[in-house]
Amino acid sequence: MAVEKVDRLILRKYLSFLHRKNRKSSIARKLSTLRSFFKYLVREQILSSNPAKPVSTPKIDKLLPTALTVDEAFRLMESPLKVEKTRESETRDRALLELLYSSGIRVSELVGLDIHRLDLDLGLSR
Repeated sequence: MAVEKVDRLILRKYLSFLHRKNRKSSIARKLSTLRSFFKYLVREQILSSNPAKPVSTPKIDKLLPTALTVDEAFRLMESPLKVEKTRESETRDRALLELLYSSGIRVSELVGLDIHRLDLDLGLSR
């Protein structure tokens, strides 16, 4: 099929075909690729408009994170003890794991945490 003949309906049929065996995230990626390709064709004046632009992207399901069981939490807290380390690094690792688990902060937030902004008496980060 000539690229000039591709329209919104043809693209929707293609997406419908993809829905049979692909996850929504894969379909969204393929649609994004098509949008970029047609945008290029418009920029190069091969097409007058982008037929993929009005086609809606499938909603991707957002999965909720699963919580640790009590046993998993205990195993996590004990895991620094299983590796041969110095007493200081063992204490540090255990404190980091405890902070992650008890506060719910993200690893990226923990990595960016400034020790000078901690109020250990109040148990706060500022």
